[in-house]
Amino acid sequence: MKTFLDEIAQKLLLNHNTDLRNICVVLPNRRAGLFLKKALSQIAGKTIWSPEIFSIEDFLTTISGLSKTDPVALTFELFEIHRELEQENARDFEQFSKWGQVMLSDFNEIDMHLIGAKDLYSYLNEVKAIEKWNPDGRPLTKTEKEYLAFFNSIYKYYDRLQQRLYKKKSGYQGMIYRHVAKNIESVIKNLNWSGIYFAGFNALTRAEEMVIEYLRDHHQAELIRDADAYYLDDKNQEAGEFLRQQLNKDGNKKFGVISTFFRDTSKEIQIHGIPGKEGQARKAGEVLYKIANKNKAQLDETAVVLADESLLIPVLNGIPENSSAFNITMGYPVRLTQPFTFTMLLLRPFENVSRFSNLEKEEDKGFYFRDLLRVLSHSLVTGYFDTRNFITRINESKQVFYQPDEIIDLAKDTKFKELLGSIFSMSRPSPVQILDIVSEVIAIFRKMLQSRIKTNTRDHDSKLQLEYLYHTALINKRIR
Repeated sequence: MKTFLDEIAQKLLLNHNTDLRNICVVLPNRRAGLFLKKALSQIAGKTIWSPEIFSIEDFLTTISGLSKTDPVALTFELFEIHRELEQENARDFEQFSKWGQVMLSDFNEIDMHLIGAKDLYSYLNEVKAIEKWNPDGRPLTKTEKEYLAFFNSIYKYYDRLQQRLYKKKSGYQGMIYRHVAKNIESVIKNLNWSGIYFAGFNALTRAEEMVIEYLRDHHQAELIRDADAYYLDDKNQEAGEFLRQQLNKDGNKKFGVISTFFRDTSKEIQIHGIPGKEGQARKAGEVLYKIANKNKAQLDETAVVLADESLLIPVLNGIPENSSAFNITMGYPVRLTQPFTFTMLLLRPFENVSRFSNLEKEEDKGFYFRDLLRVLSHSLVTGYFDTRNFITRINESKQVFYQPDEIIDLAKDTKFKELLGSIFSMSRPSPVQILDIVSEVIAIFRKMLQSRIKTNTRDHDSKLQLEYLYHTALINKRIR
């Protein structure tokens, strides 16, 4: 089957032969770039200069001259602004972070769609004032006044955040998009590519649309759309809504080729009624097994689309072992990985030490036994240590609370003692010390994984676990 990326590869080679070093291709995401490179190599059949391939976000960041701010750092930037504006009335970080994230998300949307922030927040402030207005002349309560004051200050947050980030020559995604769209005339002078291709885009933000249109109108870029008559001609097909708008705006000549693949290809649809996500994952494995047995080559043209990212691991476990290599084109959240869930579990014992202790008398009861059992029964621990004897001794002792030295004395294995000593060496660590404990524990598991990989270089599970550990350590370091 000839894919859309195959068509792009053919077009590039036809227009530029095999020297694509000065060509730039912009795709909706990074993963598509991998397959475009593969298509180029297969069609060319020899060594060639590859074009520069970007996702739209990476492309706009590259030409903007700004660096993208880390989300954690961005939250703290906004928190500093909150403290400047509110001073003695400022909330603590825990309270602030919940609505601070919402505020950052709103700022991002405003910028990506080039909305006038000052006018928008002025309008919203008036709307909220009307909502709280009392026709009977009754004065506003203190809470209502604070509520209106907050809405009145949102634009100040937006404006100050922009100023702080510009000074550091950085920005969040929407801010970078707005910066490029607003300064496109000066940005375009610094582009060194002889040709730019935007391929496979459907719904565009106003900033993306403005940049692409400007480059196209100044003969520096070409837009290649992945459009099919099946969903473009039928107004009931929502998938074609944005493309129909672009067709009406550009006209047939500018719009480009419209494929008829979906409309002309015969289809067979089978529906399996399977209750529960786990059952659906197992069924997907069975269907793939049948396809592999019938014609193994068909798996290369088979896609499994998941409704929930948490189904990825169950589906992978259900894929037949005799299938060829496959590609995963979706993200897997760090929060679902073993190292991250274990790290979150590590925090519970320290929270409960404070909860169960008498702070006034400075009595420290120690660690609650159920917290110990949860931590040491986690699959990350049991995958490397035999904790059965330890758990049995805790259950049989009927002791409710344990001091650090008592916990360490229960372990017999030297390496297990090292792990327990790293986690439970103190019962009331400061927040920074807890983050240091997490770092130390991650280092222990990293050494063990590296040792396994050194013994068996084909141990892919350990390599993947090492990657999970890295990302967990990175989050921990950012917070630290």
